[in-house]
Amino acid sequence: MGKQLVSIIVPAYNASAFILDNLRSIKNQTYEHWECVIVNDGSTDNTREKVEMFIREDARFTLISTNNSGVSAARNTAVAHSKGYFLFPLDSDNYIHPDCLDRCVSEFERKKDIKLVYTEAMLFGAQNGLWNLP
Repeated sequence: MGKQLVSIIVPAYNASAFILDNLRSIKNQTYEHWECVIVNDGSTDNTREKVEMFIREDARFTLISTNNSGVSAARNTAVAHSKGYFLFPLDSDNYIHPDCLDRCVSEFERKKDIKLVYTEAMLFGAQNGLWNLP
């Protein structure tokens, strides 16, 4: 299969408090064949300015600014601008482990018939610990 491009899509609305940690977690991926499409969904804080400064020197990041239309519209905008073979949705207040994309892509390569991969998740903030998905 080779190194397939992963498009990480990040909708962001008033995400100033979290967005830099989010972007750092993306930039620190061991799997380096990715792009990140961030949609600033009409934020009224300084989310756009923080993102612009962070992504200035890494062409794998793209910022699109729109009027506030909600998270679904922001995700759809990001998908429409994505070029990847795989999509990886990531909320602006979440972070990913440095090996996350490597592990996900490896699963797709190992099991050719699967269509979706998801990972374990850890809660942080108001709650802590493993997030038990059904």
